[in-house]
Amino acid sequence: MEPDEMTDDIVRDLHEVIVSMCTRLYGERSAKNRAQKALDAMQEATHE
Repeated sequence: MEPDEMTDDIVRDLHEVIVSMCTRLYGERSAKNRAQKALDAMQEATHE
């Protein structure tokens, strides 16, 4: 298994968890948008 594959899998799993949590908190309609914003914020924070 290559490191990039493992990172991609972790990010995908994290995205699914965030979508699930956002769905419970905010409803299904906005869950994906909120989850994507959370992932974008985490990626931005790691690049700083």
